[in-house]
Amino acid sequence: MAWLAVGTTMQELGDDGELLVGSGPEAQWRVTSAGLSPSHFVVSVRGQNVTLLPASRDTVVVINGEQLRGTSRPLVDGAAIHAGSGRFLFSRSMPPRSASDEPAAAVGFLVDDRVGVAHPLGPSTLIGRDASNAIVVRDPTASRFHADVRPEAGGFVLRSLGASGTQLNRQPLETPTLLAEGDKIEVAFAVLRFTSVQPTGDIVIATPRAATNDAAGRRPTLDTDGVVTVNKANGASRSTRVVQITAGVVVFAVVWAIWWWVR
Repeated sequence: MAWLAVGTTMQELGDDGELLVGSGPEAQWRVTSAGLSPSHFVVSVRGQNVTLLPASRDTVVVINGEQLRGTSRPLVDGAAIHAGSGRFLFSRSMPPRSASDEPAAAVGFLVDDRVGVAHPLGPSTLIGRDASNAIVVRDPTASRFHADVRPEAGGFVLRSLGASGTQLNRQPLETPTLLAEGDKIEVAFAVLRFTSVQPTGDIVIATPRAATNDAAGRRPTLDTDGVVTVNKANGASRSTRVVQITAGVVVFAVVWAIWWWVR
């Protein structure tokens, strides 16, 4: 006989068969307190052989620190399974009620090394061109809502949302992925480095969604005419360009008028 436990809740596994774990009504073991998908993972029991398989490509399951990707994994006694916000413990015998404690809250930052700004990660950190995102990428090639990073499976999981795709360590992101220390996320021309250690030194810690800090989080981007500009909170760069163009037109008009007068 084998058991799964999460928090103070336990589920006995039969000698043969499958157990669908999730938060939806179709789940055979419905766990609503762990932030699971409606159908999150399947545990298969064949005698003494117990395996686990994610229910879909979009569900993230981590066993003993390693993310499962499309294949089943044998469970050994004492295996720790992170899914959603829960930590499940697999045991060959009935575990004590306190065997599977709630995991500590994960801490993480996305660092823009080009401008020296670190963005703390919250319950949901949206990245994209739209001004409502937690991290705004002012680049016309970025999607309005390009990517999302959320605490999940014992760490932080990156999901690609935009049609133009997201790169992780210079590779296209195909499925939701648990971030590792030093991973680099590419959204359009922006590069954000993941770390679970609070940056020090010259790195500025951005205040989440604070308008007063918005200028610090902005970065050089390509305008639609291909000219590189550094955007500022008061739009000074764009205003300066308009003034320069206007002044040039005025000077040209004066020179042309003088030439016409004296010729």
